[in-house]
Amino acid sequence: KTAQNGATEVKLGEIGAKKATRKEVRDFGDMLATDHRKMNDDLKALAKKKGVTLSDTLDSKHQKKIDDISSTASDSFDKKYLACLVESHQTNIRKFEKIQKSTQDSDLQHFVAQYLPALNDHEQKARSLQK
Repeated sequence: KTAQNGATEVKLGEIGAKKATRKEVRDFGDMLATDHRKMNDDLKALAKKKGVTLSDTLDSKHQKKIDDISSTASDSFDKKYLACLVESHQTNIRKFEKIQKSTQDSDLQHFVAQYLPALNDHEQKARSLQK
């Protein structure tokens, strides 16, 4: 799930960097894509270490989100895009916090501790841009 969410965030970031009407939203999209690429690379390395293979293909739920945002008209893009990012980051933050409380795996604890602050930062920036 984390890999699917991360890959979706990269794609959403790329879309926002190209399609947003406000420069600060385009810059935010670019930052999201960069940050989530790094997170995804680290997650892939962790998965490999644990003997887990992650799919490079988005499932239908995540692809629908990408398609929906991609097809949004430019006059309403920024508003819908930022709302989507706030929602997705809230969901990811809750999942990371749940993992943080429940896992005994030190590698996974380290991964969550490393990236949970970035997810919180992304959510706050998206909220700020909404205003």
